[in-house]
Amino acid sequence: MNVMRFAFCIVNLCLLILTSAIPVLADQKVISISADHWFPFNGEPTSERPGYMIEVAKRIFETKGYHIVYRITPWSRSVSDLERGAVDGIVGAAKGDAPSAVFPEEPLGMGSDSIFTLASSSWTYSTLESLKGVALGTIADYSYSDTLDAYISANKDNPELVQQIGGENALQQNIKKLQLGRIDAIVDVPEVFWTTIDEMKLDRALFKEAGVASESDPLYIAFSPKNPKSKEYAQILSDGILELRNSGELKKILANYHLQDWKL
Repeated sequence: MNVMRFAFCIVNLCLLILTSAIPVLADQKVISISADHWFPFNGEPTSERPGYMIEVAKRIFETKGYHIVYRITPWSRSVSDLERGAVDGIVGAAKGDAPSAVFPEEPLGMGSDSIFTLASSSWTYSTLESLKGVALGTIADYSYSDTLDAYISANKDNPELVQQIGGENALQQNIKKLQLGRIDAIVDVPEVFWTTIDEMKLDRALFKEAGVASESDPLYIAFSPKNPKSKEYAQILSDGILELRNSGELKKILANYHLQDWKL
C-alpha cells in the first residue's frame, strides 16, 4: 500500500469514527455540575469516592437517562458559570451562595461553620467583637452566616482582619497560611476542615476548633437560572433523595464517608 492510499484510508477511518459518534453525543442527556474541592461533600472527579453529593446525583440522574459531567473549578468561577448558564449546577451551595439559582425542595446535606486556629493559640471565638485584631482566612464568594458575611464584606479590603482566597484548593491554601502565621484563624465547615487536614496528612492535634460561627444551614445542588430545565432537574433530585432515603441507599452512600443522614 503506497503512502497516499494509506493516508486516505486513515482519513476515511477517522471520519467514520467521528460520524458514528455524533448521534450518540447528540442523543445523550448531559448535566454539567461543578464546585471547588469540598470533601466529603464533593472531591476529586476521578476518585472512587468523589464525594457523597456526587454519588447521590449520579445515582439519581443516571437512572433517568442523564449523564453527570462533574469538574472541579474555583468556587467564584462555579457560581459565575451557573449564573450565566455555562454550567447546569453547582455542588454544596447554600441559598446565600447563589440567590438567583433554582434550588430543590430537598436539601442534600446540612452545614454549620466553625472557626479554627492553631492548637497553640489561646484565642477563642464568641461574637463578631472577638474577631477584632484577628486575621481571618476566608474563601472568596463563599456564603457563611448573614452576620459573618456582612463582617467579611465590610473588612475585605483590610488584610489585618479579613483575607480572602480563591482557587480550586482554597481551604488547603488557608491551612498553609495558618501554619505559617500569615492568618490567625479559618472559617469552614468542621467535616470539610478535618477531612482536609487528613488529606494533607497533617496532625489533627496541631489545630483546634475555636468556636461556632453559624447555625446549621441546608446545602444543595443548585441549578442555573438560565436553564429552562432547571426546575425539572431540581424536582428529579428532590424525588430521588426521598427515594434513596426510603430504600436505605442514602444511608449506605453516607456510611462510605463516615456520615449520617442529616435528617436523622
